[in-house]
Amino acid sequence: MTCAPHPATFRLLDTYVGWDESTEPGARGIVGIVGFDDPAGLRLAYRGDAPEGPTRGSLLPWFPDPRLAPGCGPCAWYLLVPDERRLLRRDVCSGAFTPVWPPGCDPAALREPVSVAARGHRLAVVESDRVLVWRREGGQLAGVIRAERPRWAALAPDDEVLVACQGSTNLRRYDSTGGFRGVLRTGARGEVIGLRTGPERTVWLLTDDDGRIRIHRGGHRGPFRPVTVDELAAALPPSALTSAGEDGFCLSEKGPDGPQTTCFTWQGQPRDAAPPATDAYMTSGSYVTTLIDSGISRCRWHRVRVDADVPAGTAVAVDIVVSEDGRYEESDWQLSAPGATDFLVDQPPGRFLRLRLRLSGDGGATPVVRRIRLDFPRATSADLLPPAFRQDPAADDFTERFLSLFDATLAQLDRVIERYPALLDPAGVPDRVLPWLAGLLGLSYEAGWDAPTRRALLAAAPELYRRRGTPWALREAVRIVFGAAPVIDELAADRRRAQGAAAQSRTGTGAGAGATKGPGAGRGAAVRPVGEPVPDRRLGAGRGAAARLRRTGQRSVHRARTPVPGASARRIGGPDGAAAAGGAAGARAHGGVGADRRRGVRGRFAVHGRRGHRVRPAARARTGRRAARAAEPRRGAQAGTGRVAARGGRRSRLRRRCAYASVVRGRAMTETETSRTEEFDAPPLRRLRYFHGQMLGARDFQREQEYHREKLRLRMRCLLGYGVVCGLHVEPAPRDEDDCPPDAEAPAEGEADRTEHTRRRAKVKLTPGLAVDCDGNEVVVRGGCVIDLWKALPPDERDTDTVWVGIEYAERPVEPTRAVYNDACADTSDCEFGWTEECHKVRVTGCEPPVDERCDTCCSPCEHKVLWLARIDCVDWYEPVRRDQIHMNVRRPFGRHLPTVITGINWIHGHTYTIDEAKALLGTQDQDGGLVVRFSADVRSDTLRPGVVELQVIEGGSGRNASTWYMGGAFAEPDAESDGCDEFTEGFRYRQTTRETLQDGDRLLITVRAAFILDRCCRPVDGTHVGGRVPTIDAEATPAAAHGGCHLPPSGIGPWTSGTGAGGDVFESWFFVKER
Repeated sequence: MTCAPHPATFRLLDTYVGWDESTEPGARGIVGIVGFDDPAGLRLAYRGDAPEGPTRGSLLPWFPDPRLAPGCGPCAWYLLVPDERRLLRRDVCSGAFTPVWPPGCDPAALREPVSVAARGHRLAVVESDRVLVWRREGGQLAGVIRAERPRWAALAPDDEVLVACQGSTNLRRYDSTGGFRGVLRTGARGEVIGLRTGPERTVWLLTDDDGRIRIHRGGHRGPFRPVTVDELAAALPPSALTSAGEDGFCLSEKGPDGPQTTCFTWQGQPRDAAPPATDAYMTSGSYVTTLIDSGISRCRWHRVRVDADVPAGTAVAVDIVVSEDGRYEESDWQLSAPGATDFLVDQPPGRFLRLRLRLSGDGGATPVVRRIRLDFPRATSADLLPPAFRQDPAADDFTERFLSLFDATLAQLDRVIERYPALLDPAGVPDRVLPWLAGLLGLSYEAGWDAPTRRALLAAAPELYRRRGTPWALREAVRIVFGAAPVIDELAADRRRAQGAAAQSRTGTGAGAGATKGPGAGRGAAVRPVGEPVPDRRLGAGRGAAARLRRTGQRSVHRARTPVPGASARRIGGPDGAAAAGGAAGARAHGGVGADRRRGVRGRFAVHGRRGHRVRPAARARTGRRAARAAEPRRGAQAGTGRVAARGGRRSRLRRRCAYASVVRGRAMTETETSRTEEFDAPPLRRLRYFHGQMLGARDFQREQEYHREKLRLRMRCLLGYGVVCGLHVEPAPRDEDDCPPDAEAPAEGEADRTEHTRRRAKVKLTPGLAVDCDGNEVVVRGGCVIDLWKALPPDERDTDTVWVGIEYAERPVEPTRAVYNDACADTSDCEFGWTEECHKVRVTGCEPPVDERCDTCCSPCEHKVLWLARIDCVDWYEPVRRDQIHMNVRRPFGRHLPTVITGINWIHGHTYTIDEAKALLGTQDQDGGLVVRFSADVRSDTLRPGVVELQVIEGGSGRNASTWYMGGAFAEPDAESDGCDEFTEGFRYRQTTRETLQDGDRLLITVRAAFILDRCCRPVDGTHVGGRVPTIDAEATPAAAHGGCHLPPSGIGPWTSGTGAGGDVFESWFFVKER
């Protein structure tokens, strides 16, 4: 220790000063404790060959198990099941693991998978002799990398893949297609047990060197070097993985009520959380110090203080012994009370002290001791008492210990007072204290400023206040905030106030004469003085965003130009210069400084002589006839009458002030803008404006919540739309204990009045999922629920056998609590609900719900809040609902609008017809025949024009292959059932009008240009024939088409229709013709 000029009064034991470990022979020095060189402090040692760690379990958040890889989203994970040769992906909505590829759609079957890696939308699976790399989260196989005994892979930027092979710590570099790029030599020892990449193209390697875990960091630009766990945690964010064992793994994620732990097996099935591990640390440890010399003979050691973190299940104990010559017995040790970290020394006087620290735990956690302080000699408030109070030794000892309680509290206050000057040091306080320190100086910060900028502004604030209003202060403020050194041009020649006053004194005719003869002739209002300044503005991006550097008042102003290096000119008009940077209007609004002198200037500063400075935005440019009219001289300006010119000057000043105020308030409009009179269905958006000394009530915070919620709803329904996002399937409910047993006696057939004791079993199950209603509210169904259709149906609608099931957004108050302060009109405060829970309501109706026919779902009001999910036909209240009774095609998919699609055709795609069947299908000889196409909604009949549908015959058979010709056809009369007129139709019939005949082996290609067919909202029909799966109109009377694999659309809701969601495109289909 460094010798101090004054006598020592305490001794510290920590990493920086030293722990003074005992080195005497025969003394039990250190047993089961590590961390003597760690700034974090002393702790229990890890079990195994590496007592100081780290262990493999503590590094799981950064280096997960080889079978796990974090995905792109916050809750996305990939799970590799080597035994089953499957790759699973966690569903963000349900939280369950599902296969990445559906059965039968696996692009490349896994053979011997070893590990998995992911980065962004790329995915890699390591096998025993190759590495498979996919893009689009497994949607596209990018390439296959051949390697010898690969074990680990990491996906790096620039489409690079790093592969670690067994028996080597060098990394082989490939691109995603399998091209070899070189070898990255790490120089690490041991076996690679973890590999990942980080920001700035860094590579992190985890190795096992004979049981010792080591972390290495390197990359393409620098060599690999060992790093600590703290460096790893500072550079890479940890994942949600907390534990992994033989039975599975656990994830700790954010839930609605705080962190939530979810555990899974290695097959992706949920399981109960395992108890915390109890074999990570040693259960006990101790260390003994050497003899600590106070330098005072017969010193009375005073106090021991321990700074430690003691988790549950652990304990810290400190034992001390004092002696004059270093000799003592085992019974002389003073044992501290259990859990005591601050106690007085109760030992005889002595020069030397020896300390023994004992740590204990349950094996799953460890206490951490950061510092131990030993105070000596004993000095208490009892020394200030008269000798009469200290005559009895026993009473004197009690008095000293009793007054030590108050001395400890006063000492803490003294330390706070001693540290108070450090709180005013901008360079020494924490980042979170900077706003408080700025408030003492009357400053406020922009939200995007970093800590160095805030500290620099605080350090310069005294000098800025002292020299405010000067070019130096303006230059320094811009340099600190924006990081650029501006050049201040004060424009002394443009101080028109003095010139205008001089012109008036010379002519004696007022401003009118000066306007035509003075130096500012031709500039209109350039010679007029600047009027009263506008209210307070602040230097920054928004209102009230930076420090207030000026106050309101009637002050004379001169103008300065501040070009910022690297700033581009802000041009409004064309290259003629008249409209650049404000044009003529800008020249008048800025005191006669024209566009030719203001190019390259980002802002305009008006600097008061003593009151500070502010930013003044440029006026809007005038275009067209108004610009020409503004450039003409005013009526009476050449007459030389001072009254007319003075009145024009007042109008010009008023115009400048009003223009500036309109720009500040965000309500100014240019001449090219058009005002709309249509009402927008959204409440006024008003947010709370905080100020010092403001009193806020519950209503204010509720309105602030409504502001943010309305913004979110507005963004959701106007930018994204509404509908079902995922899940929310209606399925038959499983049989439960309340249902009637299978052998129960059923009511007689045709019985009109069934008894009440007969249980109704018409129930369905609603699966978890997410939806957004037409108001923009998110409807979340977290767990599946069973719906009793009879109970949910209104009593006046129970005379039907067809019902519709839907959900609606709802709220309910939860968590009742009692207010702290009573109401002014009540004696005692009533219980109020402290939280509002967002939930949902299940709606069941027997009346067919209306269809949302709005073309614009953003601006027009929403009348129907329920999201309908399914229609159930032929409901028997006393029988379970079957799957074939549930039709979920009534649900609306998530989007801004519901596209019109093709729902049915009267032919089978890819089918083979005889020549006679083809003629009947084409209506060659039958006026009522023809190809029929049905849409999901009405389309405009006037868009069904010649050329929209084409029939192309591709000849086949012997000697006629590849010859094509077009078959003539025309639209039949459209159906007008929807509106009773021929403006809209739900389908069309197209029949052959020529006499060409089909022959054996021909193929008829039917093309419908859906992009030219418009619906009621003038949007094109979404006509892409996905997979050729559009069903026939009369499916029961038509033989089914042979389809394999995918039986349902990607949404899981049938039947198939055309369209991909993009709109337009071409509908193509064909069938073959055979003689028999």
